[in-house]
This record gives sequence, structure tokens and C-alpha cells, in this order.
Amino acid sequence: MGKLFPGFNLAAADFAVQPNGDILVAATATIDITGGQFVLVRYTANGKLDTTFGTGGIVTTVSPGDDDESVLLLQPNGQIVVGGFRNPSSNKGAGAATLLVRYNSDGSLDTTFGTAGIDAFQSPALAGPAALALLSNGNYLALGTTVVELNSTGALLTSVVPGTLVATNVPTSNCCSPTIFQPNGDFLAAQIFGTTRRHSDVQVKRFSETGVVDTTFTSTPFATGPGENEPQFIVLQPNGQILVGGLTNAMQTPVEGGFARLNANGTVDTTFGTSGVVSTGALASLMVQADGKIVAIGSNAGDLVLSRYLGN
Repeated sequence: MGKLFPGFNLAAADFAVQPNGDILVAATATIDITGGQFVLVRYTANGKLDTTFGTGGIVTTVSPGDDDESVLLLQPNGQIVVGGFRNPSSNKGAGAATLLVRYNSDGSLDTTFGTAGIDAFQSPALAGPAALALLSNGNYLALGTTVVELNSTGALLTSVVPGTLVATNVPTSNCCSPTIFQPNGDFLAAQIFGTTRRHSDVQVKRFSETGVVDTTFTSTPFATGPGENEPQFIVLQPNGQILVGGLTNAMQTPVEGGFARLNANGTVDTTFGTSGVVSTGALASLMVQADGKIVAIGSNAGDLVLSRYLGN
């Protein structure tokens, strides 16, 4: 069987499900030694390429650099924003930059955003953004080592002004400090804590929308398994509880994984799993179904593994 996308190799970065059930996937395409490009692929709800989107369901964005996608944001008006990082590229003459690209609902570039739809800017706080959010005034929040705000045309603002969130990206695997916006604009970051040669824990911190640590949030370190714990994902449940986990690796043992559930105030929910923790194989991400059940995505011996857990 031939390649579905001949001519380049794709590495998926993020996805979103549109209100009609269509599925958008953001990916980085490696074509040749000139580096990466942004790619959007849209599938219909039954899993076929949507030929009304871009060219045969595929949109490729070429910019003067070696680009890597990291996050996708679907706006309520149907427009699509993709964030990523431009690596320095000597053969294309482009320097390092954070990238945001905005598309119309049909996959065409929105020429009112940035320069012809592509916004490249320098920010010490960002590389490829870990999360994006849209505010009700049309501005954007982007998360890196802290949070920055951009206006509706992509201009970087000098400060972050609290506002109402109307859309956020779907969280995906992001080693080793996955970050997610909460509906009120606060954001949560899961970090490696107390790294030693043989052991590390996970610690979740909450920050205000302007990037200030919330001292009312309990940030007690915890482990989902023995040895080194590396967080890969952080996901919110509808009731405000927090699921966080990833990989564990003890000395001379296979890579395993697990996840914990925290209450909305950051304390471990000891009624969940075993003292708040579910041990599994290596995990890449989680999703929470509408009925509250939890689907874990991971791997074992080179195979993809899906597991489903009761939400209680």
C-alpha cells in the first residue's frame, strides 16, 4: 500500500474536532534537508480526507525556515490558529522565532493576520507554544515558560490583561512540562520535581492568567510509579478535577507509566485508583469522554495501546 501523503513525512502535533464532527490534525512535514513545514489535514467525521479543504484535504504552509508545529486552536468562527517554532535555518536565511499562523475555515491563509497570515516574533518566554487560548476581545494568550498576550492581528503586547476565555486548544502529549488553560484563564503546569539520578516526582502548579503563582493551590509532589517520573499530559475533567501523568522508569526496568487525579485545589484525590494513582504501561496522553470515562493512549512493546477507565 502506498503512502497516504506521498512526498513528505508527517509528525502529528495536535488535533481538534469541529462542531460538525470533522477532525483537524496539525502536523510538521519533513520534505527534504531544507527542514519542516506546517501542515493541516482535515478528515470528515467518517475518517475520509475532506477534499473541500485545501488541496485534497491537505494544507501546506511554506515559510523561510525550518518549522515545527506544537499546538492547534479552533476558533468559534471557524478560523484555525496553529502555533510552533522556527528553528534557525542557514540554508533559508531565517533566524529562530515563535510562529503563529491563522487560516480561514477553508484552509486558506487569513491575510489580515501577521504578514499574509504568518506571524513570526521573538519572545524569550516562548519557543513552540505549549498552549493557546482565544479571549473574548479577539486577543490570544500563548504559554511557554510564562504567558504572553497578542492582539487579534498577531502583535505581541507588553503585558497580559485578564479577560474572558472563549476557546482553548486540546491538550496533547508535551514532555516534560505539559500545560493547560483552565476556563477562567488560570493555567496549570505539571513539572518534574526533585530530579536525582534515580528518582523524580511530579508537581503541578497553578498560575493566574498574568503568570503569578497561585499560593492557594496545593503543589505537593507525587509519583505515579517508582524511579523517574516524567509528566506527559495534563487534562481537565468537567468537574474541575485534574488528571496528570506520563512515564516512569526505575533503574534497569522497562519504561512504564501511570496517572493521578487531583482535586480542583491540587490535593491528590485518594478515592481514585490506588491512593489517587492508576499504574499502567507507558502513557502519551488521556482523553475524557462525555460520559466521564477516561481513555488512556500509550504503548507497549512497540504497539499502540488504548485503555478505558471508569471516571469514578
